Amino acid sequence: MKILTLKLKNFRNYTTCKVDFASTITILIGDNGQGKTNLLESILYLSTTRSFRVDDDKLMIKKGEQFSSIEASIQVNTIKKLQVILHPEGKSLFAMGNKISRSSDFIGIVNAVLFAPSDIELFEDSPKVRRRLMDIEIGKINKHYMKALNNYTKLVKDRNQLLKNQVLDHTLFKSLEDLMIQQQGFIIKQRQVFIDKINETLTQYYQALSNSSHNIHIEYECCIQQQEDFEKEFAYKYQRLFDKDLALKMTTFGIHREDLTFYFDEFKVEDFTSQGQRRLIILAFKLALIEYIKEYSKELPILLLDDVLSELDEKRRRNLFKVLNKDIQTIITTIGIDDDLGISNYKVIKIVDKGVIYE
Repeated sequence: MKILTLKLKNFRNYTTCKVDFASTITILIGDNGQGKTNLLESILYLSTTRSFRVDDDKLMIKKGEQFSSIEASIQVNTIKKLQVILHPEGKSLFAMGNKISRSSDFIGIVNAVLFAPSDIELFEDSPKVRRRLMDIEIGKINKHYMKALNNYTKLVKDRNQLLKNQVLDHTLFKSLEDLMIQQQGFIIKQRQVFIDKINETLTQYYQALSNSSHNIHIEYECCIQQQEDFEKEFAYKYQRLFDKDLALKMTTFGIHREDLTFYFDEFKVEDFTSQGQRRLIILAFKLALIEYIKEYSKELPILLLDDVLSELDEKRRRNLFKVLNKDIQTIITTIGIDDDLGISNYKVIKIVDKGVIYE
């Protein structure tokens, strides 16, 4: 998978912009605050329909304008044209000129993996952030997963609403729980597959990046103990927690309360590691994520590296380029490059001043 051309209109600090990317490595060079990360943000938005920087899409519309447009040509087996238009009422999604009504049908048409400096906050963020990361990455390659997750979310809202009613309809309540159990069984299985696949190469990538022998792994903090007999365990826990849920007027148990825990040898990453080690663990995780995407989608994603060169010392920069799959399209932002990165066949694009681009 490659992005050939990106066109922006009224996006962040860009009035109009057109960028042609190399099929190998493209390096975006410019001073801080000129718009390098905005380009990566727009590409990732095409992949996930959400920004990794803000929750309000309107903030990506250039000040004083009524809309923003992201348009790209993506090469998979054929060339696909994608467009997102952001406006005060929300967003409109288009693929090959056809409007896509549901974000879940748009997500994953282009698959991009991002490393950003803020990613090291993942370990100390709330469980919701780690679940969202997992859900987005699985959902990009598995439409059934995204559908099951959306269905489950709606069912939880319906169950919570019933818990708030003065008179509880027990028949409807039990029907909702049965539907919730079935959706969760599928979701748990896919989450376990995801974590198992990441763990296959996570340590290998960390050791290659860090020149160390430490082991890194992720534990999936599943809400049930026995995945093989999940129906009985879910039914038992819903019954046991009914009084608590009724008092709180909310569903306190289920896959919407799960978490991931990262380990550095036998220690939790957030308890034991330095900032530099956490950065390498995140990089290793993103490289392992590429392997997961490749296996299940049969395509390499686009790799986006935001300011990664300034975050790593010279040895680890060289290690990174050694372990990168030579066939993956990589787009890097930086304020400058060394002559001796150990890479060749790359294209430099200079962002000179506030969204003005020279190739």
